[in-house]
Parts: sequence; C-alpha cells; structure tokens
Amino acid sequence: MNKKHQYLIVVIILLLTPIFRVEAAECTNDNLSLLKKWAANVNYDYDYVEKDNQVTFKIRFTNLNQNITLKDRYHNKTYTKNNNSEIVIDGFADGQTYAFELIASDAEETVIYYLTQLIGDKLVTLPMEGVNRTLSCQGQNLTTIYVTLPKYNQFYRQPVCDAYRDHKLCSKWYKHDLTLEEFTKEVQKTVAKEEEKKEEKVVDKTIVEQIIQLYQDRPIVVIGGVIVVIGGLGLLIFLIKKQRETGFEGW
Repeated sequence: MNKKHQYLIVVIILLLTPIFRVEAAECTNDNLSLLKKWAANVNYDYDYVEKDNQVTFKIRFTNLNQNITLKDRYHNKTYTKNNNSEIVIDGFADGQTYAFELIASDAEETVIYYLTQLIGDKLVTLPMEGVNRTLSCQGQNLTTIYVTLPKYNQFYRQPVCDAYRDHKLCSKWYKHDLTLEEFTKEVQKTVAKEEEKKEEKVVDKTIVEQIIQLYQDRPIVVIGGVIVVIGGLGLLIFLIKKQRETGFEGW
C-alpha cells in the first residue's frame, strides 16, 4: 500500500468519525412563559395519619406537566409525573412549612449533522458533527410552592375539653407550646373569662332587650302583661271621659 492510499484511508476514517460538542440552546421568553404557565397550574392538597397522639402528613401534587420536575427541598429528592400526573410524598411533620421547587425538566438531545460530498466517482453522506444540545429552559426554576401544615393539638382529647369541644383551645388543630398542666389551666381560665363576659352582657341589656328576651323565654307572661297594661289604660281613659261628661257645670 503506497502513501497515497494510506493518506486516503486516514482521511476517510476522520470523515466517518463524528465530532461531538455540547451546545446550550437559548431559553426564549415564549418557552419560559409557557413553562411558567404550566407550573402555575400545579395544585396540591394534604392528608394525615393520626397514631399514638401524633400525626404524620403526606402531600399530593396534581396536574404536573411532563416537562416539569418537582424538587422536595426537605427530603432533597426530585420527582417527575407518573401516568396519573400526580405525585404523593409522605413523611412531613405538623406545624411546619415546606418548600417545593418546580423546575424545567433536565434532558439532552443529540443532533448529528451530515455532509454529502463526492469521493472518487461516488456521492457519500458522512456524519460530520454530533451536538449534545440541552433543550431550551431546562433546569430553570419556574416557581416555588410553599406548603404550611397545621399544628396538631395533642391535648384536644383531654378530659378538660370534654365540655368544651367547640372551643378553639380544644380543637384538633391549635398551635401552642404548653405542657398538659399549663394547657388545663389555660382552658379553665379562658372559659371562666368568657362566662364572665356573657354574664356582664346579660346585665348590660337594655329594657327593650330584656323584654324581648323575656318574651322569648316566657311569651304568656309578656302577653298577659301587655293585655293588663292596655286594659288599665283603656279603663283610665274611660273614667276620665265619663267624669268630664257628668262633672259640675257652674252657674
């Protein structure tokens, strides 16, 4: 094999070997706006499991687009949509705020460019260059969702709350840092104050309000009293009129 043939073979090998390079695609405003619109459509809700006087939450994300990745900052994990376009993550404590990032999915595509040229007496199409191109806007943070979970009241089932189930201190979700003893005293004190205010309100009622309240409690007594008053007034008017008709007329 002469040098001319060897040179030709080397050139052909080089031409047949694609050259790869990485190219970042431009993230246009239109693409970014569309991705942010999809991110804004993501919804969430949460549920909990109550066991041994404690609760554990799980958070569900729905309407997640396939081009968006969800990142859980607390667990430092990322998730993509499944067939139902929803993601359920558990292991969250009550009374805390958790952050979730919505990120444009990170993926690459390889584009190979070809060149057709004449080699000898034949047209040959050869791969000239391979480009690993990141799809536009991928990896960008589109928005962050903050989920605040309610604080669990571990004392809401205590006997002190039996008579005050509707009171906020005795609800299942109430934020406080009290011990059981402090909680019991706080419930008793708060309820006592509210009862005092109710009594003061009753004392401060106007006469009209008291009559209305009396009518609501004892309508017969009020109606009877009204009849007596009206009857008494009627009798008084009749006597006065009668006296004027039969009174002394003078000389």
